[in-house]
Amino acid sequence: MTKFKVDRDPNGYNVVTLDAEIVTSAGAIISEMFATPFLAEKRMVIVKNLLSAKSVEARQQISDIIKNNRLPSSTVAVFWERAETYKNKDSKALLELLQKEKYQERFSLLTLSEAATWFRSCIESDGATIALGVPEVAVKILGADSYALQQLADQMVNYHKGIVSEIMGDDLSKFVEEKADNNIFALVDAIVAGQIKSALTMMREQYRCGEDEQYILGMLIRQFRIMIQVADMLVQTPNISADILAKQLEIHPFVIKKTIPLIKKFNLSILKRLFLKLAEFDIKSKTGQGNLGIHLDMFVLEMKLMK
Repeated sequence: MTKFKVDRDPNGYNVVTLDAEIVTSAGAIISEMFATPFLAEKRMVIVKNLLSAKSVEARQQISDIIKNNRLPSSTVAVFWERAETYKNKDSKALLELLQKEKYQERFSLLTLSEAATWFRSCIESDGATIALGVPEVAVKILGADSYALQQLADQMVNYHKGIVSEIMGDDLSKFVEEKADNNIFALVDAIVAGQIKSALTMMREQYRCGEDEQYILGMLIRQFRIMIQVADMLVQTPNISADILAKQLEIHPFVIKKTIPLIKKFNLSILKRLFLKLAEFDIKSKTGQGNLGIHLDMFVLEMKLMK
């Protein structure tokens, strides 16, 4: 997209991004694909999440356009998807068509730690600095979505231009909405609470949406590390406030306030045992020992037994 903008669309008039989970109208998507470029030879239309969205009519119409080679030569159509397998027949059919196209590429999802490291590099490459723990919080809120993280990095860097202080956790709330019902937060909460049926169902839903077992494992490892840090601090200073705790641990107050109720369900020794179990899964998954999905399912059952 960057090369297209430089070579074909320096003024930014001819690149359109549509998320089919938001723009559900087939007509709206098709009309963008057939629109005439403005003061240029080419127009790029990026359609995201079409195969996973409810836009059956849009998938059928786009399949017909591709089959009959009816896409205008002036339009560069880009389709971005999170997963490689789909249950719906129309999604499978369109995926097969797209996979026959000349230009296609698979990008492996970033793990939680990779996404946090990459986010920090985006900030620092622009000459800014960011406090410890903030990239991890950003990833926990937005997930490993590099597009969303890049946008957030650009916003935060521009906001801090000319300001000496580094980017802090409190700055996140200016640019992202901290949703307590975020899917991955709900999943972690259900696992920690020992809600076996809910946790397993939500994990399957995460897989269906394109998240992989490694990402879920990364989220759990981070959550349990934070729980151990918080539990340890509360043992040392029982009456410490959440805000002071957040400053001392350099973790966003939003995360601290969500974590405190969770640790009341375990003692510190059990938390450490569970954390070591997750670390063991991480090693096994990276050395080809067993199925990580099965390990995570067993972990949910162990959580219930150890509470």
